[in-house]
Amino acid sequence: MSIVLSLYLFLFLFVANLDFAGFNTVNQIILWVISPIVTLLIFHKNNHRIKDIPKEYFFYGSMLIISILGYFISKDVDGFIRYYRVLFTNSILMVIIFLAIRDVYDLRKVLYSIAISCIMVVLFSFYIESPNLNDEYFRMAGLMGNANGTAIIARIGMMIIILIWVLNYHPKNIVLKSVLLISFFLLYLGIIVTASRANFLFASLIFPFIIFNSKKLGVPTKILLGLILSIVVFYFYSEYFTELVIYRRLTDNSGYLVELEEENRFRYMLLALETFFEYPVVGIGLNQFRYISGGKISHTDLLDIAVQLGFLGVLAYGGMYFNLFKRMIRNLKYLTNRLSNINRWLLFFLISEFSFGLFGTNWFFQIHMIFLSVLITITLLIKRNPVQILNQIIADGPSSTR
Repeated sequence: MSIVLSLYLFLFLFVANLDFAGFNTVNQIILWVISPIVTLLIFHKNNHRIKDIPKEYFFYGSMLIISILGYFISKDVDGFIRYYRVLFTNSILMVIIFLAIRDVYDLRKVLYSIAISCIMVVLFSFYIESPNLNDEYFRMAGLMGNANGTAIIARIGMMIIILIWVLNYHPKNIVLKSVLLISFFLLYLGIIVTASRANFLFASLIFPFIIFNSKKLGVPTKILLGLILSIVVFYFYSEYFTELVIYRRLTDNSGYLVELEEENRFRYMLLALETFFEYPVVGIGLNQFRYISGGKISHTDLLDIAVQLGFLGVLAYGGMYFNLFKRMIRNLKYLTNRLSNINRWLLFFLISEFSFGLFGTNWFFQIHMIFLSVLITITLLIKRNPVQILNQIIADGPSSTR
């Protein structure tokens, strides 16, 4: 089942993100023909595990029920239905990921399929839209036709590669291992040329976290590596980075474009908050805020959910994160050092994803919900089969990142 899921995820993440004429039909075939077949196949083979589906999936699934209440007050029914189908697809996709990953070997296949898909999206984005760093306002949109969307794909890809590494799933061949590391830095470069500030902030925190999360390094070594990293970053910024548009987006608050963007974003947040207070229980319905704001979003998960699904929707979405956070904290109390190291990475990723949602919209991106489901599944595997996970980690010797 993990092989079927891996192939499906590749189609879903790579092919469905192509932004060319004619591919809309392909996307619809993947979504409404291939998706149901894969779902029925995995549900049929794993129906005995349905009773083990954790609470997090029911929290997200409950948003399907809550959102129906907004249907009766929606002004644009077609827009509501279009968003509801995406929400429904996300819910099913998350559940079949959990059902198809039964052990650490299934997890390896799924992680690699997600990583390869993310890498190919960024690679093809470079091929199709070569970064013109001399253009003051260049932002690579890539296959998705959206700079922030491409950056999100790259960010998720970086996290998946780190999971592959700390779980000792990386190839032992030095050439293949180098390809994996080069891909990691390619994804980081992809985030830079998209000029996506929130994604860049997260990606920048990865490197010091890798250093200070390593149990094999002493405190003096960590401090030394931290200083070296700081010097390299300073040199890179002063000699190269200041010429990129993302530097100005991060630092130049007096620029007209930046100032206007921030002003508009804040205005839409206030509009979303005002609308929420008018419809606090179930919101105004899925995809209805765009018709109030003129096609814009509120740029934050909590406000976006609050205005569309009301307070009940926020409770459901927040409950999913809170329950997963509690499970990760409980795991830390009894795990060995090697397993607790993995759990710290999972905690870092969970907190970073929630934090990202405070400054951008995560909850509707398929790639985000796929990654969140992977985090849930890994946490449960660690809780229920710690020996199996540990055996995989030590199978071929210690990883250099642990």
